[in-house]
Amino acid sequence: MMLGQGQQEQQPLWNVLTDVLKQAPHSIQTRNTLRESAVQEATNGSIIYRLGQDGTMEGAWLRSMLPSATFQSFTDVEEFKPGAYILVARPNMEFWTGIASELNAAKKPFRILHLSDEIGADPLDLYNHPFCKGVVRNYALNDTRFEQIPKVHILPLGFAAPVQTYNPNARTLLWSFHGTEWFGRRDALQHLQEKRFEPYSLHFIPSWKHTSTTSNETWSDVLSKTLFVPVPRGNNPETFRLYEALEHGCIPLYVRSVGDEPFWNWIQEHLALLDIPSWNEAGAVLKMFLDNPTKMATYRTDLLQEWDQLKRKGRAMF
Repeated sequence: MMLGQGQQEQQPLWNVLTDVLKQAPHSIQTRNTLRESAVQEATNGSIIYRLGQDGTMEGAWLRSMLPSATFQSFTDVEEFKPGAYILVARPNMEFWTGIASELNAAKKPFRILHLSDEIGADPLDLYNHPFCKGVVRNYALNDTRFEQIPKVHILPLGFAAPVQTYNPNARTLLWSFHGTEWFGRRDALQHLQEKRFEPYSLHFIPSWKHTSTTSNETWSDVLSKTLFVPVPRGNNPETFRLYEALEHGCIPLYVRSVGDEPFWNWIQEHLALLDIPSWNEAGAVLKMFLDNPTKMATYRTDLLQEWDQLKRKGRAMF
């Protein structure tokens, strides 16, 4: 079984094995017991999820990290292909904790893609199974259990609204924010309104996923016209908005908040964000950049280059 000269195509392992068996059959036992599921190990791009599991917010970001990924619904441990990722997220933590234990007992290697731990309360015991060969998760944690697990890698939360439109020369809005009105966001952004940084686009919604939520397409269009994007915290200091700003070429204004040290210490290893202590100071930073366009351009260029590097590191985790 040889490929002709100049042919570069590589066949999947199962196709190669069946080809060999057809040409030179081995024992009856080999032919009868060798099954595709026994030899076909999942590629790094196989992600197993629970049917109905909510992962819609992360979908576009994950596809950008894993463009060749295959998403498959979980059936049972016997059919699970060794090496695949299980997509672990609330509200199915109890389910996946049990599945991880069963996979470990069956000595089936698996990996974990953990998405939901924004409040730092998800159980981490399933990381410690010997047959768990790696963990990629959102959200840095200040947790001694977490710090002692070397096989855990932090993936940026990424964007919920991917780029739809992008004209870097049409920044007609000075700043923009669309999001849920919680965690004191209205009071925080009042500082920018009072200092008359105009024009801007501001839209608050009363609750998470409210019917008045700006669509991803509209938000992408707004971002493509915006220079600065305030990044107030939500349940976690890390929010989609930081990465949506960077993805659209905007300058994020991240302001420190109480308890943000795990995220801040991690993000500082990758992005040289300015350490802004308050929203009042955020206004001063915005004015400083407007008064010094060369500094603003340099800061923006450096951040966007670092963002590209961080995305490459994210893809390498898989």
